[in-house]
Amino acid sequence: MRDLKHIWVCRTAASIILLTALTMLLAACDSKPEQAGEKEIYSLRLALAMQPGSALVMVAENQGFFEQNGLRLEISEHPSGKRALHDSFFAGKSDIVISADVPVALASFTEIPFVILGSIFSANNINRLIARTDAAISTPTDLKGKKIATQKASAVHFFLHLFLVEHGIHEKELELSFFKAEQLPDKLASGAIDAFSMREPYISLARDKLPGEHIVFEKPGLYQQRDVVISNRDFIKNHPSAVRLFLKSLLDAEIYVQNNPKAAINIISKRLGVTPSSLKKNWPEISMEVSLDQSMLLVLEDISRWAIHGGLVENRSLPDFLKRMHGQALKEISPDAVTIIQ
Repeated sequence: MRDLKHIWVCRTAASIILLTALTMLLAACDSKPEQAGEKEIYSLRLALAMQPGSALVMVAENQGFFEQNGLRLEISEHPSGKRALHDSFFAGKSDIVISADVPVALASFTEIPFVILGSIFSANNINRLIARTDAAISTPTDLKGKKIATQKASAVHFFLHLFLVEHGIHEKELELSFFKAEQLPDKLASGAIDAFSMREPYISLARDKLPGEHIVFEKPGLYQQRDVVISNRDFIKNHPSAVRLFLKSLLDAEIYVQNNPKAAINIISKRLGVTPSSLKKNWPEISMEVSLDQSMLLVLEDISRWAIHGGLVENRSLPDFLKRMHGQALKEISPDAVTIIQ
């Protein structure tokens, strides 16, 4: 009897040790949160593109939604989504990145492991083309034979292509060059180029450098740009709480923007360093909703066809974008926000 009791005690002790070890292992699978009183604080590194498409992040940061939801962000700022994607996220320096759809579509031709968590911004008139009037440019057709620049393989490059097609201009009919986003205003001001395709804050910066000597072209409805949240499956698997809290904070920001549009415009414009009027003009055409829907696939496929035709990618087969979609995290906190069929 004593032997049986001894065996039972040993087995019980072993079971307790095993359960404790399993509990610790499962806990280690998440972000290893810090304890702030009784509230757990999770951390993640965010690569933030300083462009209108990052508006919900800027609002969430300003209103303290990340902190309220128990999330601490380490934010690195980048001139564009393409740069945030390549210089930070793909380099392993960030866990989540905000980018426009074009760099994401082109990256999908590679084997780089990333997934789309959701769309957070959509607008059909966010990109512009600004030109020097002393270069004899007063209408879009005057762009023929001129020196035009943009950021290569990006949303503004895609917009430029569509704008030229809309006005019957072939790229071979102009001198096309590529520069970093932040270089374009100075290039225009110096006369090194006659026009460039971009968005805020660089359009406003160029305007300020050429007061009364510029013209801005736009084409509402030409390109419905989507900005998305990107991460990778390993980070999502190992840090599920941090990912959900990040998306929850963006959903909180979405509600704030809907209820406080004027305040939101002020927050975003200040963060971008532009006047509120530059955003207010196109505010009705901007949608800031956290979602993952079927139309995202069509947008990415259209961009990919352009990239293949333009020789921007080596692989001439369309990527399987459905495999890049990860709606589980968003669906867990907002089921109606995910309508994509997987």
